[in-house]
Amino acid sequence: MRIIIPAVCCVLLAIHTGSIAATAQAKAEKARATSNEKRKFDPQQQVSEIDAVVAVANNEVITQYELDQRVSLVAAQLSRKNIPLPPLDVLERQLLERMIMEKLQMQFANESGVRVDDAQLDQAITRIAQSNGFSSIAEFRAKRLDAD
Repeated sequence: MRIIIPAVCCVLLAIHTGSIAATAQAKAEKARATSNEKRKFDPQQQVSEIDAVVAVANNEVITQYELDQRVSLVAAQLSRKNIPLPPLDVLERQLLERMIMEKLQMQFANESGVRVDDAQLDQAITRIAQSNGFSSIAEFRAKRLDAD
């Protein structure tokens, strides 16, 4: 009996250890599978170009997305007014030049300390409205919205 009890204990221990090893191996395989799945769908691994810089105006960039947005806006405005569109490359070049100039002018204004208060802005809009034959800013704005 003395030999049987230790032998049974060894067999039970071996079975138990084997099941622990099998469980550990199954967990390791599951972890590897999960890790592989994460690698497949890891956004860091699937990098793609989202946007591109098309111009730099001093320290500011103009992206392809910004240019595309401006081209879409202008194309829609021109088509609403039944004005034929120039070739796309010409339109893009003209709009890019305009965007660069706008950025440079804004940078110059900021560096020079140019500030326009609300009263000055209202006076300028009133002068523009009057020079275009409108009696009020509201009429000018209404006509402007109809044009767009």
